[in-house]
Amino acid sequence: TSLWKVENADSTVYIFGSHHVLKSGTRWVPRAFDTVMDEVDEFVFEVEPTEERMPDAQEFIDGSGYLPDGISLRNMLNDESRDSLRVLARRLRIDTDEMDRQRPWLALLTLSSAFYGQRDYSVEYGADVRILSYATWLEKPVRYLETPRQQLEYFSEAMEGAPVEGFEKIITNLHEEPDAIIENIRDWREGDVEATAMRLHAFFEHNPEAMRI
Repeated sequence: TSLWKVENADSTVYIFGSHHVLKSGTRWVPRAFDTVMDEVDEFVFEVEPTEERMPDAQEFIDGSGYLPDGISLRNMLNDESRDSLRVLARRLRIDTDEMDRQRPWLALLTLSSAFYGQRDYSVEYGADVRILSYATWLEKPVRYLETPRQQLEYFSEAMEGAPVEGFEKIITNLHEEPDAIIENIRDWREGDVEATAMRLHAFFEHNPEAMRI
């Protein structure tokens, strides 16, 4: 994995791009990591993964994550995506009636979470949680850039420009390239920034506003 060091006369910042979901036992820690972790004064994470913040995130989901009465998510999809979603939902044992009420951004999260969860990928084994545990053990100060609710708000806003297209793209990717996450993790573990960037650019090509956000 890649670890960047940015410094001036007054301070030093280490930047690490984590992978949020991993399988148990995935080996990813860079060689210099232990030394860096011991010497830093404070840890700053993307989002706070604690249970205390989840009720606020759930409130946003309940208030903004569902379509108005009478509107069906499946009727918003093209025929190919609708058929692929039906196959995926059956395989993942997803309640299609419940998903049918969800806005595309929430359905995307629901589908992705179920898909990777079935393959034993979990945030519990992700780099963020492991580093947070280490920082806590070292009794170092910890800060966060976003709350879970803020992240959901950004995600919802990012998909406003092309909500259905974004969901259809995820359906296609999961249906046609179910093992793509293996390549993602391989590139991340090897610190292949170019390959990772190309994949991210390809994912966001249908929605430049989402990439900006």
